[in-house]
Amino acid sequence: PMWVHFPGGAISGKTIHLPTGMTDLSRTVLDALRLPVPEGFEGVDLFTTASGFALPGGRALSATLGRHYSLRLGDLILSGMAGKLPSP
Repeated sequence: PMWVHFPGGAISGKTIHLPTGMTDLSRTVLDALRLPVPEGFEGVDLFTTASGFALPGGRALSATLGRHYSLRLGDLILSGMAGKLPSP
């Protein structure tokens, strides 16, 4: 779980059931400070998402550990090990 406290209690107490990552937190800070977002940056603004104005639909999240890997797209998860067929 990730807890984000926006200034002034904005969106206080709201729970969002979407996968997030550290790039989302970085993007949120950049947008809040009105700083330019680097081209190709993959994060989404969590404030905008929590406000209901934008959803990070269609964004795949991936993770690796040694030879093991996992890919998540919405409720779909694909995991496996290098050199072997993946399992859903």
